[in-house]
Amino acid sequence: MDKRQGFQNKSDKEEVLSVYSGKNPSALRSQNMLAHAFLDLLQEEDFEDVTVTMICQRAQVARQTFYNVFDSREDVVRYLIFEVYRAFEQQILGHDVISFQVFSRETFRCFEKNSALVDVLIRNNMTSILQEEFQCYLKRILSRFHCASEELNEPANQAFITGGLCAMAIQCATDHDALDPETRAEHFATLFNIGDFVRIDEPILCHL
Repeated sequence: MDKRQGFQNKSDKEEVLSVYSGKNPSALRSQNMLAHAFLDLLQEEDFEDVTVTMICQRAQVARQTFYNVFDSREDVVRYLIFEVYRAFEQQILGHDVISFQVFSRETFRCFEKNSALVDVLIRNNMTSILQEEFQCYLKRILSRFHCASEELNEPANQAFITGGLCAMAIQCATDHDALDPETRAEHFATLFNIGDFVRIDEPILCHL
C-alpha cells in the first residue's frame, strides 16, 4: 500500500500527508499512539537513540504495525508537525480577512503552544524538517487567501515571507526569546508593507 500523497490542487476536505492517510480506525489509532509515544521518548532520549522497537514498546503496538503506517522515524516527526498544522489551519481559516501581523502572531503562538515538539526538534538538530514542513503548510494556508498586496500572491514572494516567518519562529524558540507573540509579530510585520489577506473559495496550487 502506497502511504504517500503529494501536493496538488486542494479542496476543503483534502489532507496533505506523507504517511498513512486511509480511514481504518484501528490504523489511525495506532498511528496516533505511535507518534505520541515517539514524542514522549524524545523528551527522554536523543533522536538517534530512539529505535522503532522502543517506540512500539512504549505505544504497546506491534512492530509490523509501525511500518504499516510510517516509513521511518522521520515520517513520525512529519506526522507530528502535520498534527500541529491541521489545528493551526482550522484556526486561521476561521478568518474571512486577516492582517499579516495577526497571521504572524498566530504562527508564533502556534510554535509557543507546541514548544514540547519544537524543543525536541531543536535539541536534535532537526529544525530543517520543521522549517521545510511548516513553511510549505504556511504557503498552503496563504493559497486560501488573496492578498491586497498583489506582489505577495506570487509563489516566490510567498516562499520568501513564509520562510522568514518560520525561521524567525524557530530562532526565537532556540534563543528562548522572552518577547510575547503579539510584540514579536509586530516587529516582524514592520519589516514589510503587506496588505490584508481575504479568504477565497478556491485555493491556488502550492508549488514546491
